[in-house]
Amino acid sequence: MVRASLIGLILSVFTAAAWALPQTQDLQGEVVNAKGLPIAAAICTLRGNRLPVEGIVVTTGERGRFIIPGLVPGEYDLTCAAVDHLPVEQKGLEVTPATGASVRVVLPDAVVVREKVEVHETAPTIPHESGAPTARLSSLELTSLPLVQQEFKAALPLVPGVVRTPDGKISIKGSVENQGMLLVDSTEMVDPITGSYSIDVPIDAVQSVEVYKTPYNAEFGHFSGGLTSLLTKAPSSKWNFELNDLVPTARIESGHIVGVADNSHRLFFTGPLVGNRLTMSESFAYIWNKQPVRGLAWPNNETKREGFNSFTNFQAVFSSQHFATFNVHVFPVRQQFADINSLVPQTASSDYGQQGFSLGGADHYLFASGGLLTSLVEYTRFSSYEHGQGPADMQVTPDGWGGNFFNSYTRTSNQVEAQETFQFPYLFD
Repeated sequence: MVRASLIGLILSVFTAAAWALPQTQDLQGEVVNAKGLPIAAAICTLRGNRLPVEGIVVTTGERGRFIIPGLVPGEYDLTCAAVDHLPVEQKGLEVTPATGASVRVVLPDAVVVREKVEVHETAPTIPHESGAPTARLSSLELTSLPLVQQEFKAALPLVPGVVRTPDGKISIKGSVENQGMLLVDSTEMVDPITGSYSIDVPIDAVQSVEVYKTPYNAEFGHFSGGLTSLLTKAPSSKWNFELNDLVPTARIESGHIVGVADNSHRLFFTGPLVGNRLTMSESFAYIWNKQPVRGLAWPNNETKREGFNSFTNFQAVFSSQHFATFNVHVFPVRQQFADINSLVPQTASSDYGQQGFSLGGADHYLFASGGLLTSLVEYTRFSSYEHGQGPADMQVTPDGWGGNFFNSYTRTSNQVEAQETFQFPYLFD
């Protein structure tokens, strides 16, 4: 009896202690722009009501949403900020014991343009041509479009004015690749020697692709052709895994399966490493495909490509106004019979291979006035080679090429890029 009474007393004490603990709730939020569109990678800081002095920092996901669990009911102050937007602070945000809280934060644009035009007399007409509008492809479009190759370059010809030449190069409004520029998160991502789009980025790592047909602004640098600007996804504060393209594509000739045409796979995962302070994402694409070429008979009409592409991204959040990113990019690829066509058979064609990596980092600081200071550095090492199929002499006849491809080379290049930019919040009259 004494033991039973003692156990009952202990259970009563623990039950009373459990009821005495404060009940916690979640704060769910959404960050959008002035048009109601979600803002990804916005940084929100929650302070007050028993929280540490520095508060709790979270980053919005791809749909502009965030959640802060385990909050004691009471009043809090929430501050949200994002690149190209003015920060917004909401004070006295009430988290109730029953339902928690839900909040929608609207961030206004950081750049305000004021234009004043005064006409005093009739001026002679000056002919002019307006710049072509920017074409944009979103992450959803890149992953859902029926592309022959799951690469962002395969989607560029869907943009008006962009074509893909027979040798696989991109031409933007008549300008070939080496007359334009490919920017990945504001840094150059091309072959440092030829300027061609030889370095690919996995489509699962791409947030958006923008094509400028007339990029004559000074901010774009030293070229006069087209510009392709690619923005990568920010790592998420929640774990997410994706595995795509698991089923290989069969090669069919004359109604019969004669092999595998494509066996490429893609892996993507993202999540936090140290709470909401350090997050990461990994996009990995294995490339293995055979592309048939018109004008040659099967099975000697295929160009074979194999390699992989890995893009790893880290994001460290120091405060609601200060965060940094670091990425590692590896991209080895080998292509056999790279230049075959109706006049160049496999025996007279060349093999192409490349390998390399890039390391980059960027530091972003958002001032209270809305000004943004960005410091970035990028190092790229790119190696490539090309050679023929054998030692025979090349022959060029009206019926096509014979013998062996005559040219061969091996080269390695290095490129270092550093930028320091400051974006002002306002443009004054």
